[in-house]
Amino acid sequence: MIKTLFLLAWLPALVFAFDDVALISDDATRARVLKKQVQEIYKRASSDATDCAELLAPLEGPAGPMDFEEATTALEKTVKNIALRYPANCINSLLQNLALLAPATPASRRIISALNPYEPIVQGFHEKALACEVHQSGIETLLALAQNAQAINECTPLQMNKWKRVSGTSAYGTSINYSLNKSAAGIRVAINIDFKQAAAPSEPADKTVSNETMLARARGCMEAVGGIIKGPTGEPMKFDLITPAEAARMPSAVRPRANNVTIDHAVDVRSNSGNYAHDVGCPTIVHEVLHLVGLCDEYPGESDGKLCRAVPKQNNVMGDTFEAFNASVPRRVTCECTSEACAAAIAQPGRIMFLKAPRFTDRTTARFRNAFCTTPTSTTSVTWPATDTAPPRQPYAATLDTSGLKLTMTDYYLNTEDWQSIFGNTTECTCPESDTRCRETLAQIAAGQMKANTRECQFGMKSGGVSWGETNLGDVVSGNKFSFDVNPGSTPFVHPKHIQRIMGGTCPSIASSYNNCAKNAYADSPQECEDAPAYCMQSDFHEQP
Repeated sequence: MIKTLFLLAWLPALVFAFDDVALISDDATRARVLKKQVQEIYKRASSDATDCAELLAPLEGPAGPMDFEEATTALEKTVKNIALRYPANCINSLLQNLALLAPATPASRRIISALNPYEPIVQGFHEKALACEVHQSGIETLLALAQNAQAINECTPLQMNKWKRVSGTSAYGTSINYSLNKSAAGIRVAINIDFKQAAAPSEPADKTVSNETMLARARGCMEAVGGIIKGPTGEPMKFDLITPAEAARMPSAVRPRANNVTIDHAVDVRSNSGNYAHDVGCPTIVHEVLHLVGLCDEYPGESDGKLCRAVPKQNNVMGDTFEAFNASVPRRVTCECTSEACAAAIAQPGRIMFLKAPRFTDRTTARFRNAFCTTPTSTTSVTWPATDTAPPRQPYAATLDTSGLKLTMTDYYLNTEDWQSIFGNTTECTCPESDTRCRETLAQIAAGQMKANTRECQFGMKSGGVSWGETNLGDVVSGNKFSFDVNPGSTPFVHPKHIQRIMGGTCPSIASSYNNCAKNAYADSPQECEDAPAYCMQSDFHEQP
């Protein structure tokens, strides 16, 4: 096989090439375009440039820009110069792109062979990389080189002012495709999403959600969380959702492959990373986008038949998504009165602060309340005269008994019958003596340490919607509506292990403990769970080294 390739290298490139230049019928025109491409490649190779996006940028073709790797005639004439002058990581990117050419031509195989001449290493000016071995067929060589190049690329740390494409399989088996960039402005995560309609909607056209509308909604959601997701050293981390057309303008070596996502107008659709309900909101969108960069679900999986999913001690957006949004993401809440008495009440001083105050349900999760708390019991109503600014009772009161095992709380609300009196609901939560985590939660609630973030309007009012993202507009009353900002504290939205996993792409040696637990996140038989490390189920797997 080696001898065959050696002989082929002496034959005219035109016989085997499969690029647009080689197919030009006019000899003079072909020679002119080829000369420009060769000169440009020599110019780049002779420069001090190390940026792969610059070195592998498109070349001038017969009908406009032409991807670097597709200009095989020019590459064959300059392959020795490329091998000697290009950084090894750029050669690896070029090898990957050549391996993806369809069809794989003799010319492209000869170029790969020249870049990797059956020696233990490929060497550029800047580093050694890409161990390879002799194979007996060209296609085996092609595939092996592409796989090795990708493995090296995935485990190479992201360099300043560089792009790196991530393409492969997540720890739990799904396909992930995105690109990373690091600059003085922070980390950018470019995700190519191709929105499509799941089927022809039965609703009228003005009632359906278009691809463009869903993209704008998703971009707004990722923008809303941009300030609370930080890179490895605390730098901003921006998630750019781009279209296939926008991705096509990126250099092919770093271009993220498309993730197909359908928009489903059926009733009661449960959204997932590949299929969005037409009315999907920001919490779900952000959760599903993070699946596309390799993060797994971290909420209890038994109800879905997933038997050994790891659930961390500290909640985050991959666990109870709505709780995480409530605890972490700034937003603006709008509430609407449905009666004249309500509209008159919100026009009175003091009512807004009382209505928007957090209650017990804003300080706990439904999972906690169902496990440890009793059904509330009502208290008697207390009149709140229209002339009084302050309410006769504070919106919330909590008392922890001396054992630390029982918490009694009373929430007070405006009475929706007259909107001029208040009544209370009392709830008791009791922890088993052996449940340390439950006891810690009660103590934090009693001490006011649990972040309380109102998301829903008080019953008796209609929700006017939630606008995610910081606005700082303050309280605004307009007719029968009032709106207010919620700016939560610093409750973690994602864990550092999540950031490691995103930055590490498909490299198995990065965040290995996360991988060990994530691979069982969707296991549905006891046998599949047998190899799960004990720390996945018995401690916080996020804290494992």
